[in-house]
Amino acid sequence: MRYSVLLSKVFNSFAVSVIILLVSPCFQAKAQTLIVSFPDTIVYPGVIAVPVKVTGNAHISSFSLHFLYYNGGLNFLHIQNVNPSLTDTISVTHIIGGATDWVELAWNQTTAASLSSGILFEAVFDFISGGSPLTWNTWTSGYCEFIDPFGTPVSATFVDGSITEWGLHVVSDYNPFKLMVFPNPVHDGLCEVVIPSRNRECVLRVTDLYGREVLHYFLKESRNALKVNLEPGIYFFETDQLLPGESIKVLVR
Repeated sequence: MRYSVLLSKVFNSFAVSVIILLVSPCFQAKAQTLIVSFPDTIVYPGVIAVPVKVTGNAHISSFSLHFLYYNGGLNFLHIQNVNPSLTDTISVTHIIGGATDWVELAWNQTTAASLSSGILFEAVFDFISGGSPLTWNTWTSGYCEFIDPFGTPVSATFVDGSITEWGLHVVSDYNPFKLMVFPNPVHDGLCEVVIPSRNRECVLRVTDLYGREVLHYFLKESRNALKVNLEPGIYFFETDQLLPGESIKVLVR
């Protein structure tokens, strides 16, 4: 009799352990969140590839994405370099509008994909001139969402971006009396430096956190497109004609 009771307890304990192991992944799969983002890109005209990045981890079985852009001087071509975890083909529909075009993407597969931080895909455009915002359509239900294997939407945040022609950055908060750098943080080493109107011609100095000069440029225009070859970090931009305290901190990624 004692042996029967002991075996019963062992069996029950084993059964509970198996149930816990089976149930635990279900709870873990629901605790997922993603950030999907376009970058703010400054480029030369031509065929360009804009990466769509994802941050976070999630198991997904399908997604739908929908973004908009201005078609004056910009035309969507296709996508490339799709994340290797997405083994099935992404369906792409390009809808031509008046001043704005739409791109709709849909993907699903029977085997769930384990998505982690990295490039989701690259959107390829023929960029002629000017620029455009890249805007996710998050205001229409179901247009931007990821679905997990249980049919539940994954928590996701969508970050808009932009494409701007190098040297033609639109400065919405332009101040003729301040030194300005766009974008800040600087991506891919491309930036536009706007110098105060009183400076005319000047020397731009770039120093690191220790005050060491790492780059310098002779500027002749009020707005200057620059290629800065710097390691990621924090730097200070200043000109030889700035007043004390007028240097600005710039993050390079």
